Amino acid sequence: MIQKAKLRRQNQSITFNELAHVELILNEFIKKNKVVYSKDVLLAVAKTIHELYAIFGEVYPDPVRVVSSEYSVNDIMQEISNPK
Repeated sequence: MIQKAKLRRQNQSITFNELAHVELILNEFIKKNKVVYSKDVLLAVAKTIHELYAIFGEVYPDPVRVVSSEYSVNDIMQEISNPK
């Protein structure tokens, strides 16, 4: 979960080392000019997307923003149960 005041994974805060690793990955994406896809999706639909998870105890807006670094969200929505 990423918000202005929060960056969390599962039920704990992200450590400095984990954050540095995320930064390295993102910098590689930028260097390779990779596309990042995003789309607002109804919360009930987003919950059915394979490999997408919610953080316990968090309240999400409806619709919720889905972000993908490999496949377009539109393609994911066409085959919502596909584990790609």
